[in-house]
Amino acid sequence: MTYLTAAGLVITAAILFGLQPVYGLMLKGASVDVTGLMLIRFAVPAMAVLAWVVIKRPPMPWRACVKHASMGLAFAITGIGYYQAGYRIGFSLAVLLFYAFPLMITLYSVVVLRIALGRTQVIAVLAASAGLVLATDIESIKASSSIAWDGIAWALLAAASYAYILTYKSHYAPPLNEAASLLMLTLGATITTAGVAAINGASLPSGGYEWQWSLTLAIFAGLIPIALIMLGAPRAGATDTATCCLIEPVVAVMVAVLLMGEPISVATLLGGGIIVASAVVLVRARHQQSPTGNPKATRLA
Repeated sequence: MTYLTAAGLVITAAILFGLQPVYGLMLKGASVDVTGLMLIRFAVPAMAVLAWVVIKRPPMPWRACVKHASMGLAFAITGIGYYQAGYRIGFSLAVLLFYAFPLMITLYSVVVLRIALGRTQVIAVLAASAGLVLATDIESIKASSSIAWDGIAWALLAAASYAYILTYKSHYAPPLNEAASLLMLTLGATITTAGVAAINGASLPSGGYEWQWSLTLAIFAGLIPIALIMLGAPRAGATDTATCCLIEPVVAVMVAVLLMGEPISVATLLGGGIIVASAVVLVRARHQQSPTGNPKATRLA
């Protein structure tokens, strides 16, 4: 596989992830709730990856599998938080706030891992912080209902959960075959979401229309883009993969604003642009600092 082919697969995956606001629009007001939707979204890829693992039979030491499965808890929170935020504050703002996760990873690296930042990284961190405040557009939210703050909290929780996954996998998780790791991640997320459903209840799709869009989400914003990233990332490299995945928020905002008619302020648009640009800088800088040249920052959610 050539580099251009691999990069094309990753870009396609990012575009498919970026189309998630469409599914949110189609299922808005439907009987299926976020918990039920995420249960389907995690279970379908889990079953597909399970079939692949059964065929390939990679080594799966149980201790490593348990630790990788524990990341499924954060994976479930990531998905639930993203859609809860999207329904409360709109998917355009939700996805921009979600992409604060590179900033969170960088701050953790400085405070906990004691990794020194270069001048460019410091500027990027400050810019991303300012962009986060700007994108939130406090003045507009003050004029809105208090539910908006709830949505912002969900978006930032999703970002923090995803930052945890990438940080844990990069620095703490034991080595495990990528297919086996993905199986444990999706199984862990499925079990976690099922637990949430058992405690708080969940509404599954009712009727063919809702099942059609729910399964489409699971396949085209779950199974297929994850498979494309698994195919393309080894050849494209983790850093270029992570950078290409930053196309997602651009696509998501365009879809939310142009197709769904979501309102977006100039402050949110400008702040979001600063966040994405800062994320590109931080991802590339992490690549230069990594001893292996591999920051392991691919998109899975």
